[in-house]
Amino acid sequence: MSGDYSDYEFVDARTIHDAVNGDNEAFMRIYQRYRGYVVNLLVTGYGEMGIPPERIPFEDHMNSTWMEMKKCVMKFRPR
Repeated sequence: MSGDYSDYEFVDARTIHDAVNGDNEAFMRIYQRYRGYVVNLLVTGYGEMGIPPERIPFEDHMNSTWMEMKKCVMKFRPR
């Protein structure tokens, strides 16, 4: 189903604003929306290094990635 984005769900500005202001539920909505994208980046990155996906300690890397993502989200500022 390549190219079918009919079920694509945007993270709205209010959710991002709430996450920036410390709303953990809002951040979890962001996490749920982008989790697949982050997994894809990890698998692709490891693949490029020749490391098989089954050797990836996903929980550790997902936690590290999302800690960094949260730092990035916290830097967002409204225009």
